[in-house]
Amino acid sequence: MSRGLRMNQAWNRGQSPRGRTVLPALLVLSFSMPLFAQSLSTTQSTETITVGDPVDWHLTLTLPEGSVPEFPSLIDQPGITLLDRVGPELVTTNGTLTADITYRVTSFVPGTHRMLRTPVPYRTAEGRSLTLAAPEDTIRVESVLTNQAMAVRDLKPIFKAPAPPYARLLSLLAGAGLLALLVAWLTRWLTRRRQAPTASGPIATPYEIASLALRHLREKNYIEAEQPEPFYVELSLILRTYIEGRFMIHAPELTTEEFIRAAAISPVLLPVQRELIEHFLIQADLVKFARHAPATADMQAALDAAEQFLRETGQPAPEVEPA
Repeated sequence: MSRGLRMNQAWNRGQSPRGRTVLPALLVLSFSMPLFAQSLSTTQSTETITVGDPVDWHLTLTLPEGSVPEFPSLIDQPGITLLDRVGPELVTTNGTLTADITYRVTSFVPGTHRMLRTPVPYRTAEGRSLTLAAPEDTIRVESVLTNQAMAVRDLKPIFKAPAPPYARLLSLLAGAGLLALLVAWLTRWLTRRRQAPTASGPIATPYEIASLALRHLREKNYIEAEQPEPFYVELSLILRTYIEGRFMIHAPELTTEEFIRAAAISPVLLPVQRELIEHFLIQADLVKFARHAPATADMQAALDAAEQFLRETGQPAPEVEPA
């Protein structure tokens, strides 16, 4: 028998020591080579924080080329709050894929929390789904409150603040103000009722109403008491009321001074009548804006001018029949 035939028979019978060792080793190596190239490593900026402080947690995956990593989201991790994520960055070198990703997390729950509790999955180039074991990294969260601050304290009794010393004075002033408003409203209502025309009497003309008001103004002795401000205010109101009723000029959006000033340039008045109103306006402006203290003679002259204006305009001008 030839030597080659004897070696072939020995190989088939499993008698060769080299055949019994090399063949299983080759089979194991062929199935294990992808596993040797995979790994997971982590680093973190700190392991102990107070509530709300940020932590940077860096995750590095080393996988065979062609693998597809699936990075965890960290959203559902108990006690961990994800603030931001940077990456991933993928680099392939010499048949190895390196994937880096950085998470910025925090926690608002005191205690020790694990960064990741679930395995990290990935797919190989052949489409197989594999996982890497979750790292053991933890973060210890310390509360900013001490035991004494966290202790429940009894409620304090209700504190009744004393009333300020001026509270009674304010109440009296408020009551007096309401009473004054009520009296003013009642006085105005009675005045309007007295002036309202009745079925049995004639209707008072603007001239009659203004003449009566001027007589009452004279009886108040503002001139003798040298009180120009209330005198000119009341006199202005009398003139406005008269001009509105006599010449049918209504401008409710204008103030009394603005109304009289507009009437002073109205074409319905004669030049001499406009001159009387302008003279009165000059005196009133000096009192109101320049703090002018007119003499009693000036106040008397203003009252006389108002009476003259009423006399000259009290009756409509007679219509002239055409020739």
